[in-house]
Amino acid sequence: MSISNVEKVKNIYDSLADTWDSKSKLIKQIRGGESNRSLILLNSLIKPDMKSADLGAGTGRATRNILKNSQEVQISAVDLSPKMLAILRKLVANEYPDDDRFITKVGDVETIVLPDSGNFDLVVMLYLLHHVENAKETLLHASIMIKDNGRSYTENPDCFISRA
Repeated sequence: MSISNVEKVKNIYDSLADTWDSKSKLIKQIRGGESNRSLILLNSLIKPDMKSADLGAGTGRATRNILKNSQEVQISAVDLSPKMLAILRKLVANEYPDDDRFITKVGDVETIVLPDSGNFDLVVMLYLLHHVENAKETLLHASIMIKDNGRSYTENPDCFISRA
């Protein structure tokens, strides 16, 4: 039995989780300015009492930024990698002890169903689409999670976008 692409991606990110924030070449590039601009734009979308989802959350740069910028926000962080989400939970516990404004859920962003699906004010997908098998299906699935008049914020590095 061959391993699926989803399982391959999960295994890769599980193996990288412990050193992702400190050693990842892409993260260092992103922290050089591109990611900071993304977080500034993201901040402009954060409203009090909103429900949000961070799809492909990894170690939670966007999740933690959203938590930092609103005391009332609720967020669901989704990732294929249990190890990435374990690091996210640890970081949030250190930064926001006894905070219950967020949940993590392991799953494939193309198919996952969250308790608040259809009721999210904001769905965030930072640096995610180049990892999925079908970006169109992922975007369609994400759109179903958003409530009427809700928003999505999606960003992908240029280096991964096919120009064909």
